Amino acid sequence: MSTSSLQEERHELEKRKDTRIYDVTAWSIPMAYNVECYQSKSSLNVKAEKVTEVKSISGNVINNKPAYGYVFESVSDQVPVALSKLLQAGFKVRVTKKAFKVEGIEFPNGGVLLRKSSNPTNLDDFISKLAQETGLSIYGVNTALSQMGPDLGGDEFHLLEMPKVGVFTGYPVNFSHYGFIWHLLDQKLKLRFSALDINRANELDLDQYNLLVLPSLFGGVESYKHLLGKGGIEKLKNWIENGGTLVTLGNASGFACDSTVSISQVRIKEQVLNKLKDYEEALRLEERATKPPVDSVEVWGTVTKKTPESKKTKESKNVSTKLDIKEEKEPSIEELTRKDEWERIFTPSGAFLRANLDTEHWLALGMSDKVPVIFSSPFAYMSKDPVETVARLSKADSLRLGGLLWSEGKSRWAKTAYLTREGKGKGQVILFADDPNFRAYLLGAQRLFENAILLGPGLGASVPTPW
Repeated sequence: MSTSSLQEERHELEKRKDTRIYDVTAWSIPMAYNVECYQSKSSLNVKAEKVTEVKSISGNVINNKPAYGYVFESVSDQVPVALSKLLQAGFKVRVTKKAFKVEGIEFPNGGVLLRKSSNPTNLDDFISKLAQETGLSIYGVNTALSQMGPDLGGDEFHLLEMPKVGVFTGYPVNFSHYGFIWHLLDQKLKLRFSALDINRANELDLDQYNLLVLPSLFGGVESYKHLLGKGGIEKLKNWIENGGTLVTLGNASGFACDSTVSISQVRIKEQVLNKLKDYEEALRLEERATKPPVDSVEVWGTVTKKTPESKKTKESKNVSTKLDIKEEKEPSIEELTRKDEWERIFTPSGAFLRANLDTEHWLALGMSDKVPVIFSSPFAYMSKDPVETVARLSKADSLRLGGLLWSEGKSRWAKTAYLTREGKGKGQVILFADDPNFRAYLLGAQRLFENAILLGPGLGASVPTPW
């Protein structure tokens, strides 16, 4: 964007508290697909051939008559498609959160297992067809004994549940955002689901479903509160506590986090300005836990007593310290409120932002440690333990990957939550700060939503484990 365009946009924001930008300001196929790409500053002379036919990648089965079962890794984009086919066909599918090695083959965390002993006799034929349809390499194994990581016969391979999905639709649900979800479930995953009329939400028998999706609404948080009312909100809470998985997207997450609703323990920033210190301390502990410092000498060594300093030296140091320290005055709630209101004017305009992932969490299985996300939400979400923050927006100096993001936007949204998961009774709440299914082209971020749908009912909710 030219400097004059930026000046005009800034003028509109500061004077009228409005934007002249109609749509997203970022577009990048590599970022959307979350793939590495490289650039060259010099021209390249590359031999090229015209493509006249696109051939699908053919998968294969290595050892198609195994004694124990079948295993495949979780990295491929076709894994969610395979899981959908397997679960809908009635097969018992298991997933582990840990890496393992069996019969000389290493699998990263998220490996998928089908035991022959607990599946129908047509498993061999189905797996062979599945490999051809998805392009996956599927390995038949003759033993449950792993050379590294959990054994295939152990309880660290968790049984998945068939998702019984309901997605709310009907005005005032944002029809575009419902369409994004429909396209993913119906066209890509070919997963059966029910379209539920949001205007009849309080009349529905929610017990028919183990997973519900709330898309963004026209009117946002207040529309959801008005549509559901106190009775509908309590009904939704009870359904979750009895084992349901609630997935919210965009401003539906703002509804779930609103302090007057409290379906989730995550909070909208402007509602917890008086508790920011608590969230900052929790974030420091969260970051420290990723790679905690360990001093082996301190742990195993002998601590030697230091020679006491003279009284004069101590007094001198105390005086020096007192002179050097300048106490910073804590900003008042009024000051924090004005600052937050000002920064909120600079909501990201469909920019690509970097989200850092907790790769040990099952919602991030099959993914690397970061993913680009399209972001246009006015809400900044604050999370702390016991909420599990699976994806957190990056720090300010590495937050923007593409598109328009003002410095005020960087400081407000840096290190806020993008994807969270929390237990609630026997069920769980999964929140997305924005829609990872945007226009069906965010194949990188979309995997997080696919994991929520396909893995959620089995890995996150409390259900009996049939052996």
